[in-house]
Amino acid sequence: MRKSFAVIVVFLFTNLFNAKSQTQTFNLQGYLIGASMPDSAAISESMMGEIEKIGSLYYLYFTYQPANKPGRIMYATSSDLNTWAIKDTVIYGVNDTLSREFIIGGPRVIKTSIGQYRMFYRACQKYPMGQDPKYHIRSAISNDGKNFTLEGVRIEINYYNPSSYFTHVGHSEFYYDQGGNLRALLTAEDTTMSTSNPDKLYTATSTDDGLTWSSFIPKYNQCHDPVVIKDSTGQYHAYFSYLNSGLRTITSPNGASWPATPDTLIMMQGTDTLTESSSPKKIADLGATVNTSGETLLISNYQSALGPWTHIAYYKNAVTTSILGYTFKSDFSVFPNPTDDLITVKLNNNTIGATYLITDQAGREVMTGKLNIETTIIDISQLSTGIYLFQAEQQSKQTFKVVKK
Repeated sequence: MRKSFAVIVVFLFTNLFNAKSQTQTFNLQGYLIGASMPDSAAISESMMGEIEKIGSLYYLYFTYQPANKPGRIMYATSSDLNTWAIKDTVIYGVNDTLSREFIIGGPRVIKTSIGQYRMFYRACQKYPMGQDPKYHIRSAISNDGKNFTLEGVRIEINYYNPSSYFTHVGHSEFYYDQGGNLRALLTAEDTTMSTSNPDKLYTATSTDDGLTWSSFIPKYNQCHDPVVIKDSTGQYHAYFSYLNSGLRTITSPNGASWPATPDTLIMMQGTDTLTESSSPKKIADLGATVNTSGETLLISNYQSALGPWTHIAYYKNAVTTSILGYTFKSDFSVFPNPTDDLITVKLNNNTIGATYLITDQAGREVMTGKLNIETTIIDISQLSTGIYLFQAEQQSKQTFKVVKK
């Protein structure tokens, strides 16, 4: 029987091209749904995407907010994260502008301890332009991810309950940490803040699958609309907006402890930097998933000259990283992650013909060969469990750490 293993690729050394603090850059690749898509994925306005894997399909939950009409939370499905078909509405807003559920959106979905799907979303009544919206968090429950039953308020605000810590709670994130504890990153304003102040991100915890929340701790000032993703190496990353002019990211080994200071996140379309205030192209409300190759994909609302939030766009990391304050660029990638027996090495044209060498932690050579084509598949099933160094050498030398389980 062949041993099963996962391959975790961590950048160690590569071509040094710039010395600066850690920055992640994601490049726009295309659109999942939107105004210019084929009929099955065409919709005039879409916002606040959330991707979940349910069974064999990916589900994209998103917000549709027609002008002067109740909001909706809808969903689309895909088998490969590339081709999407819009299916139906899962939650309708209430057709009353004074209802606390007239404006709804910002869906986030968790799988509960008993296998149900709980959706959290922010809601409020219609509000005049310039007025602070009275967002609060509600939830709905489903057995299949398609048919949801409304549950009510999950995180209340001070306007309706004077004992509440918050004046509003907007588009937030809910996730399980490495220890299986349910946590949240909340976009909120507390009762000590002026309504003219930008939102903060707060951490929170729940011990009952998200029915009640406590331990609200302010974490990052002037930030909002977070998403948290566990990547293919087991690390947790949060991505969010900073004011209206920038984006930030943080990384955690366990999803419970986060750094004091965020790093910079840059979203690009060609040579254009995309933010909530860029024009005419702008983005907002990030989502994230990990594809079958172990790549983290970000998604966002996308606005162009066609109109406001005409698409939900997706982005891939621009194969750069930072070690000890230096930024590097890779000439090849190794995937999938995790994998069974085989690793795939994909090169750029400058690296074809390179020699690869795999060594153990003592520096002993265990495998070697040539990378003569753009994509090379290497069988490492015979290697024992442990940590290895994968090195490709041509004009430059690059080394990856490979963990075989």
